[in-house]
Amino acid sequence: MLMDWYNMDPEQLKKQRKEEMDMVVKDWAGYFTELKRFRSGKKLLKRMGPFLIGIEFWTYSMFSDNYRPIFTWYNLMDNLPPALPPIRFHYIQETRGKAAGFLQVRYRLHSKEYREACRIVEKQSMISLWGKVFLKDIVTRYLANTEEVLKLQNSFWRCYGLIQLSYLLDDKHLQEKYRKKGLEFINRMGKDAINYFTNGDDTWYTQLESMNRDKLLEIIEANVKKYKVTNWPDYCIW
Repeated sequence: MLMDWYNMDPEQLKKQRKEEMDMVVKDWAGYFTELKRFRSGKKLLKRMGPFLIGIEFWTYSMFSDNYRPIFTWYNLMDNLPPALPPIRFHYIQETRGKAAGFLQVRYRLHSKEYREACRIVEKQSMISLWGKVFLKDIVTRYLANTEEVLKLQNSFWRCYGLIQLSYLLDDKHLQEKYRKKGLEFINRMGKDAINYFTNGDDTWYTQLESMNRDKLLEIIEANVKKYKVTNWPDYCIW
């Protein structure tokens, strides 16, 4: 399948890579049958309540000899054009049960290697790519991921998303718990970091205070229509 890219015309190589990626997406979709190709691109996603969740295939350039599957989820609770704000997680290659760098698959060995890569993705995904998941479990895993990320860097919009999620929960105790947790994370960043992420716009807190479940559901529904996934089944148990 793979030709010697250094001997190829750039346009020919671009076409070759497109054909290879089409096959990659088709084969992975055949394994993860609940995922759908998003906008004919490099993403296989499923609707899960307030998120689109699934796999994105990364390549550093058209000269790369391999591709990397990455767990991706997109927040439908924000109306931030032109693209959905993503959260990404790298899968880890396993060699004899031990971590061995980021998971990647060589194009020329795709047909031999991708099924094992699928099994690794199946095992390591933060949220199952099979079946339905309760909203409260999605929130729990979102919180766990946010806590891990905050050990390494500030991430205002993840914390903001946690507060948004809290409004969707029916349990008032959990609602207040996650709301306070999100605000705690944000306040811990300090004013300079908050201003950096919000471009100095301090209306975010007022907007959150006026937020409620019905408003969030309206935003989610608007984004479902905007990104043309209206006919996708929802695998979230609300």
